[in-house]
Amino acid sequence: RMPVVSNLCGRVPDDASAFTANYWRNHLREAVQFVDGIKTITDLGITTFVEAGPQATLSGMGARCVAKDAATWLPSLAKGQDDWQVILRSLQSLYVSGANVDWKSFDAPYSRARVSLPLYPFAKQRHWLDGAALAPSATAPAPARKTIAGSQLNGLTDWLYQVRWIAKEHAQQSDATPSHWIIFADTQGVGDALARRVRARGGDAVLVRASNLYADNGEDEISIDPMNSADFARLWSQYGKNCDRVAHLWSLDAPNVDDATLQSLHHAHSLGCGTLLHLIQTIASSDVLQARSTDAHSQRLLWCVTRGAQRVEASINGISAAQAPLWGFGRSAALEHGRLWGGLIDLDSTNNGNDIEGLLHEIDAPDNENQIGLRNTKRFVARLKRTKDAAASGNGHEISCSPNATYLVTGGLGGLGLHVAKWLGSKGAKHVVLFGRTPLPPRAKWGTVTDATARERIDTVCALEENGIEVQCASVDVSDEAQLRAFIAAHERDNKPPVRGVVHAAGVIDDHTVAQLSMDSLTTVMRPKVDGTILLHRHFD
Repeated sequence: RMPVVSNLCGRVPDDASAFTANYWRNHLREAVQFVDGIKTITDLGITTFVEAGPQATLSGMGARCVAKDAATWLPSLAKGQDDWQVILRSLQSLYVSGANVDWKSFDAPYSRARVSLPLYPFAKQRHWLDGAALAPSATAPAPARKTIAGSQLNGLTDWLYQVRWIAKEHAQQSDATPSHWIIFADTQGVGDALARRVRARGGDAVLVRASNLYADNGEDEISIDPMNSADFARLWSQYGKNCDRVAHLWSLDAPNVDDATLQSLHHAHSLGCGTLLHLIQTIASSDVLQARSTDAHSQRLLWCVTRGAQRVEASINGISAAQAPLWGFGRSAALEHGRLWGGLIDLDSTNNGNDIEGLLHEIDAPDNENQIGLRNTKRFVARLKRTKDAAASGNGHEISCSPNATYLVTGGLGGLGLHVAKWLGSKGAKHVVLFGRTPLPPRAKWGTVTDATARERIDTVCALEENGIEVQCASVDVSDEAQLRAFIAAHERDNKPPVRGVVHAAGVIDDHTVAQLSMDSLTTVMRPKVDGTILLHRHFD
């Protein structure tokens, strides 16, 4: 039997029948012996506590009653967090700590697919590639080639993979077709054409247009504000319950990078990654997914469409870079929200009018692919392939830097940037500029700096200078065009060697899951990378 610790006396009552009406009256009137109760429980050898309540209030109090790390405190619910995720995390912690979990009862309400695992035990062998072991020796004989899983490996280059696009026919055939669609329609006409095809076969399609406010335009057409997450919640509450497919086509309106202003690219970012963020958070926080069919293909709800954002065929010269970020964000979202994710589809950049049937077929009856490229009448899917490309595998021409040129490293005072600076010096560079938003202290005070991070940066710069490399540390935000222009003007005015190489290592880390990510955080991370890349391309092309 499970002992019950009384908060009235702070111990296990001697008499199990002590819980009378008189006991509960005294419980209400007298002081709670909470500390004594926690001590009694820990004296019984119990060090794992699960709080059954709407939020972890008692757990915080209990943690103060015992030594730090002497017990584990787990919530069943937490304010502002998904109930299901909170209880699952606590269950995970219980299992890891040795609790006997009745997994059959846990899995009873759900359909599970049995997966075959390897029959051999995990050997826990170390497979890290040590630099010393890979370095060639002038005297030692070449090491014997090793075989792993039947494939011969020849040094580090055999471990490199790239995304390749291979032709593959559509494998899924289904008589059932999704009947209820929400289409975030572009201004190029793809969304409208897709809606006409869905309606022609008896389905219904709600077209969603980007506007500055929410409006029901009639005839299954809604306008919403892309920046207002409340508009997405309102849209989903009205049309999401019976929705079979969501097609996100707003990235098709992204401008050509070479002709675009930063403002227009920011708008494209909001229409693409920003609205996808709002959409995923809205759907994931609703109860619609719980009620959906467990059939794998009916779960393929959300599909994102771009045009020419992937280099699917080698003959294509350029890509639509302004649409490409949706693929990076979409790949991350697919891993975190597999229950609602459908896939990414990249249409032919030529817009020859043959897109609609292929697009409709992919979303109607998806096979197991979720990264698809449609080129005219051909279908391609993404695969990881061992690279045979000489440059990518490190077998190309040896990289060397000119002593009469300047090499620029953005984010140059960060850990990665300093490593790049040292590498450039090893390749012959004699003039290196390190961009950083946070400047180093004045050179006259370098000897008195004690902060560990600043000290490491100063020591690295000094080491480069001792090797005959001229290092300029410039306080420049690479996403600020005015600051970049001012640097270039000063660089030319001072007759510095021309810039012949740029390494864009600037970045901001603001890690969150998609469910916890805000638009501000997403923008903060994207700006230095995307804006910086565009500005560097324009001014140093």
